[in-house]
Amino acid sequence: MGDARRLTLFGRIGCSHCEQLQFALELMKTRLPHEPLHAYRYVDIDSDLNAKEQYGDSVPVLMYGDDTICAGIFDIETLETEVLNALQKRN
Repeated sequence: MGDARRLTLFGRIGCSHCEQLQFALELMKTRLPHEPLHAYRYVDIDSDLNAKEQYGDSVPVLMYGDDTICAGIFDIETLETEVLNALQKRN
C-alpha cells in the first residue's frame, strides 16, 4: 500500500490522536527541510475501503513507504526523531 518515497498519515476525521499527529507533522514542516515531510499525504481511512480494512482502529498510522513509524499510540517527545530516522533509512 505504501509508496517507497512517500510519508503517509492514515487517520480518521474527529480522532483527537490523528489531529495531534497531523499538527505535529505540520510543526515539523516549519523547521525541517525534508521533502517527504513537506509532501506527506493524509488518508481518511473512512473514505478509503482498503485503508479502513488494513488499519481499522489502529489510527493514527504514520508510514514512510511500507515502514510503519507509529500506529495507534505515539510518543510526541520522540516522534521527530522517529520520523527523521525513517526518512534517513530510506534515502
